[in-house]
Amino acid sequence: MVLPKIPEKFFSKMVKVQKLPSGQLVVTIPKVLADYEDIEKGTELEFKKHKDGFVLKIKKVNK
Repeated sequence: MVLPKIPEKFFSKMVKVQKLPSGQLVVTIPKVLADYEDIEKGTELEFKKHKDGFVLKIKKVNK
């Protein structure tokens, strides 16, 4: 399977953090990135600290 190249315009603003009325924070990623990495609703991601921020590791994909 050949995966599409992610357009450069997505590298500068890839994620958005939103606060729900309950106070919970939700991280939103662009659909093109989710499709590229086969991330779906229920996919578990692990945040790892990196010197410049965070790295996301895909732990489990629910299918």
